[in-house]
Amino acid sequence: MQNRTLIILTLVFLPLGLSAFFLEERPITDEDALMLSFTEFDELVEQKVRKISPLKLAKLLMEQNQNYFLLDLREAADYKIPTSENYDLNLIKQSKWRLNDNIILYSENEAEALQAYYLLMIRGFFKVTILSGGFEAWKKEVLFPQKSEIPAELLKEREKTSRFFGGELSDSNSSPPSAPNPIQLLKQKHQRHGC
Repeated sequence: MQNRTLIILTLVFLPLGLSAFFLEERPITDEDALMLSFTEFDELVEQKVRKISPLKLAKLLMEQNQNYFLLDLREAADYKIPTSENYDLNLIKQSKWRLNDNIILYSENEAEALQAYYLLMIRGFFKVTILSGGFEAWKKEVLFPQKSEIPAELLKEREKTSRFFGGELSDSNSSPPSAPNPIQLLKQKHQRHGC
């Protein structure tokens, strides 16, 4: 009886184990060759670039959805979008991402992030997105949106979003201030909560 049960379990689980082994996603290693024909490259470039708006990214962050890697491609910055990591794309071969991981890229502007977008797409990552307008758009739409450009019914919600990230609504005739210092923001929050 035990032999029969063992045979049945083997017949059921062996194919499942083999399929899991062959279908498993794995990080890219140095052994992986970058092979792309001109036709494949043309098809890649003709695809529509996946973008996320600053407000949609802000909503994701406020909901604490952690189903992505947010990469800041800028070399040095006083302010980073929360949960983002500074990343040098020269280190892509050492990344631990899987090909189906969601990766969101941003830099000072959209053009700089596009280079990284195509590099990752060529390497086989197919869930890459860039922040539409880059960090400049984040400052304008999330940190310091102008009151005059926001419909009255959305004013309260946009003010809440802006304050969440350390910004504030600005008047149309004033220039937006520089991005807040994250260390100062933490000190202010601790003081308000008596820490």
